[in-house]
Amino acid sequence: MAISACKKEEKVALAMKGKWKITEIRFNKDSTITDFAPYNHTIEFLEYKNAYTASLRAIYTIDYLDTLKKDIKDSTVMYDIKGDNLSITKTLNSTKRFIQFRYRIDEYKGDNLYLNRTPLDTVDAYIKAIRIKQ
Repeated sequence: MAISACKKEEKVALAMKGKWKITEIRFNKDSTITDFAPYNHTIEFLEYKNAYTASLRAIYTIDYLDTLKKDIKDSTVMYDIKGDNLSITKTLNSTKRFIQFRYRIDEYKGDNLYLNRTPLDTVDAYIKAIRIKQ
């Protein structure tokens, strides 16, 4: 059983690898962000080894279009994939409030990413993103 589980996590990690532009974040039923101007939020899932047994790395960036503001780049994002769940286990304090939670991976193939926190928590929350073509 562990072998098939490992293969599933490897497939998910491979499909998610790359850079994604976050298009919508919901923190709770009263707080949804869809207009990120004057900045862009991105998350980049990096190369991985042993997706089921090891923490994986990602980079979360808030890129301010205003050159007077310093961009936030959290290159210490660590996450785990187990089954249909993705848990962001470590971030810097600056981005913790945005993303450090456990999500169900509802969509990850193709150009859309949907990390849904709602089924795993008491909060109606999620992250939606689109793949950045490079």
